[in-house]
Amino acid sequence: MTMSNDTASGKMQNNVPLYNNFRIGRLFDNSWDQVKGAKGSIWGAFIIYLIIQILLSLLTSKPHDPTTTMYLSIISLIGSLVFFPLMPGLYYLGVRRSANLPLKVRMIFNPYNRFFHLLGTLFSSLISWIIVASIGGGIIYLSRMIPMTIVSYIGIALGVIIVAFSIFLLVGFLLFAPMLVFEKKMGVFAAMGASLTGFTRHFLKLVICFFVLGILMDLSIIPIFIGLIWTIPLAVIVYGNIYRSIFGVMED
Repeated sequence: MTMSNDTASGKMQNNVPLYNNFRIGRLFDNSWDQVKGAKGSIWGAFIIYLIIQILLSLLTSKPHDPTTTMYLSIISLIGSLVFFPLMPGLYYLGVRRSANLPLKVRMIFNPYNRFFHLLGTLFSSLISWIIVASIGGGIIYLSRMIPMTIVSYIGIALGVIIVAFSIFLLVGFLLFAPMLVFEKKMGVFAAMGASLTGFTRHFLKLVICFFVLGILMDLSIIPIFIGLIWTIPLAVIVYGNIYRSIFGVMED
């Protein structure tokens, strides 16, 4: 696989994204222009994703029998893991559209080529979050056992900061790492590190981008959901353009 000069606006060096100061307004303008001609493929993939999620939900709907409920919970967990690659598969269409590469609905299944690497990314991210959050929670618990003094307040504040940092880590790992593992064939920990670096460098802009997307999605629901015809592909493509701006796109 080679890096295409005309499709990659971001670069990676030693698995670390170089700083690329993308403009939010231009990113949304480009994404909106790219919605035309991509709605069918993205919606086709999105419908596949929805159908599978609905079937899984119906299959594991919980009855009153405790034993059956336990088995269905296990099946639900296994099903969620099996279908985890569908999410990066959906956003992969946005990544390809951002680079003006051909789209096909079946590409939503492409990440299954890296299935175990993707699960490794998910588990490693969750374990990191649990460890850091547990440390923060432990500090809060111990601080509350101390009489309410300045030491106790400092301990509680420190614990809250650590718990908040654990959430930051989880989002930073999972936002881009699954796509890096699949699209760039990176190792799990290299992808997690690169994802966290990209997330940290562009944190404020990413917050603004996803906040604007959230508003647009909410507004598009108002006229009997018709606006979703455009905003769902837009959201997928915005992610793709963000990813391309930070990491570049490999053309296969």
